[in-house]
Amino acid sequence: MAFKQLEAWRVEKRAIRRSEIAEELIIAAYNASDFLKSVRSPFDSIPKDKASDKLFPLQRRYEQFSKHSDLFERLRQAQFRSIAIIGNEDVDSAVNILFSIRGEIISTIEIYTDYVRDDNLEGFGGVLNRLP
Repeated sequence: MAFKQLEAWRVEKRAIRRSEIAEELIIAAYNASDFLKSVRSPFDSIPKDKASDKLFPLQRRYEQFSKHSDLFERLRQAQFRSIAIIGNEDVDSAVNILFSIRGEIISTIEIYTDYVRDDNLEGFGGVLNRLP
């Protein structure tokens, strides 16, 4: 009887641990997703003294990635715990998509910044609109 109780306790403990990790991963994923949506938003307030500076909105967005890098660190840590404890490949793939989108946005900002600096926006071809 004691063995059955011990096994029931172990099963319960594993289920609780899995649910805690899943909760942590969901929170981290939603926080990262919300941040990515806010960075991609076409609406941005620009101070009057920066209105003529075409680089200002790009620099601000780029700086936001630095300020919010902790969101993605927490997401990566939650992903690792999920892989170790839950082991669901679909979940792992979904998290990797968020990291891929992050990389694409950062690359686009860098490329667009170069075009603005070179004053050659015609060659840019609307890359921002093609992001996922």
